[in-house]
Amino acid sequence: MERRTVAVMSHYTKKAEEYAESAAKLLDETTRQAAPPPERWDQIRAVQAQAQIYATLGLRDQLHDLQAK
Repeated sequence: MERRTVAVMSHYTKKAEEYAESAAKLLDETTRQAAPPPERWDQIRAVQAQAQIYATLGLRDQLHDLQAK
């Protein structure tokens, strides 16, 4: 059971990092444009929100694991 919890935490943490890297790349590309379209900013915010969600899920699992011990 404990191994499964660790695997789930790793999954959420990995996904959070992937989304954060994606958001950083989009932000970098967008700030280099002279006049980026407004939809681009919405896309960046959506990817950042997804990263925050996965990071929160990872922390939640870590707390549940600590409480179980």
